[in-house]
Amino acid sequence: MTASEELAEINPKLPNNDIADDFEVSFLPMRVVEEQTGKFEPSIIRKYVEVKKGYTSFIDGDIIFAKITPCMENGKIAVLENLKNGVGFGSTEFHVIRLVDNNISKIYIFNFIIQEKFRKDAKRYMSGSAGQLRVPKYYLRETLIPLPPLAEQRRIVAEVETRLSVCDKMEVTIAESLEKAEYLCHSILKKAFEGKLLNEKELEIARNAPDWEPAEKLLERIKTEKTNTKAKNKGKK
Repeated sequence: MTASEELAEINPKLPNNDIADDFEVSFLPMRVVEEQTGKFEPSIIRKYVEVKKGYTSFIDGDIIFAKITPCMENGKIAVLENLKNGVGFGSTEFHVIRLVDNNISKIYIFNFIIQEKFRKDAKRYMSGSAGQLRVPKYYLRETLIPLPPLAEQRRIVAEVETRLSVCDKMEVTIAESLEKAEYLCHSILKKAFEGKLLNEKELEIARNAPDWEPAEKLLERIKTEKTNTKAKNKGKK
C-alpha cells in the first residue's frame, strides 16, 4: 500500500502560469461531469482572463474528484482529456489529483477512487455545515492505495473494462425486456377487452363451464339487482 501523496500532487497549480488573457481553455462546472461513469462534456470554452481567478485549474491527465456532498457520494469523478489547449478550469468543489510518475495508470487510480467503498470511507471524513460537507484535502493525500507494477495495473484495468462492458450489455438487455413486457401487457389487455384474447377452442371450453353465463344474462341480472337495491333504499326513507 502506498500513500497518495507519494503518487500524486493534490490540488497543484498549473505548470505554466505565463498564459495570455485571450488563451482559450475548457470550462467544467460540476453539472458537466457524469456520476460514476467518468465521462464529462468539455465543450464549454472560456478565455483565460475570465476564469483565472475564482476557479480550480487542471490539465489533461489530471483526475478531478468532487469533494462536496452529494456530488462526492454520487461519484462525480473523471480523468481529464481533450481539454481545449490541454488546460481547463472549473468548479472550486473539485479536488485535483495529478500523478507524478508515468508508471502509474490514471485509469487504475480512477477505478480505485470511484469504488463505493472508497466514497463511503471518504464520507466519514467530511466536515462543514449541513448541506455543505466536504472531503478534506488531507484525506486524499493520506489515503493508502495498493500499487502493483504498471503491467499488472493495466491488466486490472482491462479486466475491469471487460466486466463492466458485460454489465452494460446486461442493462441494455434488461431494459429491452422490460419494454417488451410492458408492450405485451398492454397488448393482452387490449385483446381481452376486444374479445380477441381467447381462440374458438378456449371460448368453447369457457361456454361449457358450469358457471358460464352469457353477457346478456349478466347485464340483465345486474340491472335487476340495481333496481331492487334502489327500491329497498326508498323503502327505508
